[in-house]
Amino acid sequence: MGVLLMRGAFARLHYVGIASLLLPMLVALAILLDGSSLQSSIKAVLVLMILIFTTPAVTHATARAVHLREARETRPSQAAGQASENEGRVP
Repeated sequence: MGVLLMRGAFARLHYVGIASLLLPMLVALAILLDGSSLQSSIKAVLVLMILIFTTPAVTHATARAVHLREARETRPSQAAGQASENEGRVP
């Protein structure tokens, strides 16, 4: 619900980033507490470790992409001027 109410992309990303890290922790904890098999507990911990390391990287990459896109959209005339200057140059 909070994701729908947030205005900007960064605020939405904040809510999604927290949820995508917190909920897998709770699922892994539930699997560990169930204790039905050692194999499922090990798999839950491994998946949790992967998510703990990859979720912040994905969130950061998404935020950076949004930032670069917004920066490009706010300066379209300057970017067009640079492109025309570079067209005549030979690399």
